[in-house]
Amino acid sequence: MPELNKQALRALHERGIRFCLASGKNLYILKQIEKSWNLDFEQAFVIGMNGSELLNRIRNRTFEYETLSADTIKEIYDLMSPFNLNPFVYWNDGILIKEYDDELEASCKRNHLEKYYFKDIGPLWQKENAKVLYRMNEELVPSVREYLEKHKSDKWTLVQTQKTMLEFVHPETSKGHTLQRICEMENIPLDEVMAFGDSENDDEMLKICHGICLKNGMESSKRLSEAVTDLDCEEGGFGDYLFKNLL
Repeated sequence: MPELNKQALRALHERGIRFCLASGKNLYILKQIEKSWNLDFEQAFVIGMNGSELLNRIRNRTFEYETLSADTIKEIYDLMSPFNLNPFVYWNDGILIKEYDDELEASCKRNHLEKYYFKDIGPLWQKENAKVLYRMNEELVPSVREYLEKHKSDKWTLVQTQKTMLEFVHPETSKGHTLQRICEMENIPLDEVMAFGDSENDDEMLKICHGICLKNGMESSKRLSEAVTDLDCEEGGFGDYLFKNLL
């Protein structure tokens, strides 16, 4: 978290402007991330798992929404088997996966996640889950997407969250959908909401309000947004934009 972004969060808090952390990670990880910011206040809302989880601290309630059924996860696993990739899911306080690579090892260490293996607690499709993730070489992504375009299903949809990451989620799951739920709960007009994002799992959110894409975001996300930040994510593009245009 760049210091410029922390300053912006403090300024929002002082002005009574509510902030929502929205991510593809689950609520367990996001609470750890939020603590690492070392702010003396908590955020009003946290959206996890691309919109299938919501922590509403105003109401002191956690909500769970659409998930992939166990059968659908099995179908996805079989569909992707020709590529011989290493799928994983978020599982309680950790990640369930067949084999760990250096990047996932680093992620688990950074986010204090437990590591679970198929052989330890059963197959990937043991129970329903919000999403199934596949990391792959960037060069492989176009051919995988082309393949999946020919095998569309009404049981899942695909989002790309990084240059090397594809995620299968429920067709009705999106950060935008859950952002709308927050606004309905708290009687907040969408034209009084600003959202920042950088990839496909942000797009539905960026489309329904004042969407701002980070400088290093995907080109498709930039086209959907009202504006693009002058700085990228790690430079503090979020905070820089707010101080220049709102605070």
